[in-house]
Amino acid sequence: MEYKNNVAVEPSRFIKEVNEIIGRTENDRENIHFKTDSIVRHKKFGLGIVKDIAASMVTIDFDEKGEKQLSLDMCIKKNLLKVINY
Repeated sequence: MEYKNNVAVEPSRFIKEVNEIIGRTENDRENIHFKTDSIVRHKKFGLGIVKDIAASMVTIDFDEKGEKQLSLDMCIKKNLLKVINY
């Protein structure tokens, strides 16, 4: 549910249709099971520690690639992160 001027409103049906086309659901963000200090493995960057999760970005300090800011939506959409230790 989304809110506009503190009133609950339904998202546009077009947003739901686009999400179905690209394979996303409204609950994708709710299904993220990591937090600050979680150890994760990125498909390209390897092991890292989650340093910050803010809005649509996640900051991860990777062992070999250093600190990176990644789009949370892209990580979800492309299944780029796997939690090693919650």
